[in-house]
Amino acid sequence: MATQNEILERALRAIDVLVGRPIVVQKESLTTPALATKTANTNISAFPHCPRCDSYALYRRNNIGNYVCMSCELQDIDETDARRLRLQ
Repeated sequence: MATQNEILERALRAIDVLVGRPIVVQKESLTTPALATKTANTNISAFPHCPRCDSYALYRRNNIGNYVCMSCELQDIDETDARRLRLQ
């Protein structure tokens, strides 16, 4: 079975052929100082995720109120909890 990187490399090569020029892939991490800040010993992420299952499939009606995880169905996820990074 092919690894995820091998699959992505094959897909990029196929896109290169279709587009007619090489596609350049950004190798840097998405969590940069511009996207994450540190306040009061708590890391805040730019992208909310479920504190239980780490899924990014969160929903809140009209972008108001608390989140609901669409993966594990955890209810009433506060914005600060959803944006907090897990420190390991």
